[in-house]
Amino acid sequence: INGVIAKGDSASELLSPYMSASSVQQLLNVTRKLHPLNNLRTGQPYTLVCLPGRQGHERFEYEINDRKKLIVTKRMKGLSPTSSR
Repeated sequence: INGVIAKGDSASELLSPYMSASSVQQLLNVTRKLHPLNNLRTGQPYTLVCLPGRQGHERFEYEINDRKKLIVTKRMKGLSPTSSR
């Protein structure tokens, strides 16, 4: 699922159709130190990768700016946030 942040969008609004409320909260918690998702910028692209037949997401990507991207991958032990340049 690819999209672009619109004015007034929140992470909860974007993700709640695809993730449970507790999964959204977990994502918000693990990204807080790298890039808080309550700081989404209008016009920035995001990607949510969901696998067919599985609940939730496998990967969430948010382009912070032209040089930096937040990537959160679902692992066996939970969510793993990274930042790429």
